Amino acid sequence: LNALGISRFRERVSWSVSRDSARKLRDRYLVGRRPVEKLVGLDVSSSASSRPSDRRLLSIARAVADQNDVRVLVFFDFGSRACANAIHESIGQRALLIETDDLPKMVALLEACHLVITANSDLLHLALSKGVPTTAILSPEDAARWVPPDVVNLAVWDVGQVEDKKSSLMALDG
Repeated sequence: LNALGISRFRERVSWSVSRDSARKLRDRYLVGRRPVEKLVGLDVSSSASSRPSDRRLLSIARAVADQNDVRVLVFFDFGSRACANAIHESIGQRALLIETDDLPKMVALLEACHLVITANSDLLHLALSKGVPTTAILSPEDAARWVPPDVVNLAVWDVGQVEDKKSSLMALDG
């Protein structure tokens, strides 16, 4: 911070999204959601580290969307827009595209998810901080770097073994 000419803050910096604001955001983006519908977040955003191919991410989205009463919230950034659009073209209205350009929106929608699948540490940490069950798709090196110790509600898949693990998505209970 000193190198940038920014003085240190003595007070703790934090932010939050009020319950009412989060509800309004969910109501806005999840129009027509049925009470029995489960939401699965799939993060296809660009990553500096190993990430499954667009083809593998599409395969995961199809496996999730093939389940009854499940909608896929596809979190994407500018660099992954083509992948998100391909998922939407493939599974239609069962995919809801969410650009990762607004932190309060992302948090409110993550809170509504029954599961989040991500290969990006940003959404990994946000989902875990909100207590959402999360599957991280990471290389062993990235897992060692980004996965917090002793965390609950987390499964870690090796990026090279996604196809072998995909069948475990077939039972989204709870």
